[in-house]
Amino acid sequence: MGTSTQNGTDATVRALLRDGNTRAALQGARHALEAKAAALRRSDPARAALLDAMLAGSLVAQAEALATMQPRRPPGYQGGLPSAEHLLYAYTTARNETGRR
Repeated sequence: MGTSTQNGTDATVRALLRDGNTRAALQGARHALEAKAAALRRSDPARAALLDAMLAGSLVAQAEALATMQPRRPPGYQGGLPSAEHLLYAYTTARNETGRR
């Protein structure tokens, strides 16, 4: 999955969040991760095996912490169902923070 596919995934996730479809946005992001991992397994199995183990550990840790995780409140968010702008802010903030690691 090259940059154009990643940009396509980003655009798709953003469009789903603008529509308020957070579940489909999460599923789309998960699908992109699985597709990238599958391609890597074909091209570099040894590296992919280690990355699979790292991703599995990260996902399990996130799942275990999910009940106590507190999302960062977007500017202007007053509670209730978040607007499309609030969802996009949360997505972009998380994406930027993860990309810096």
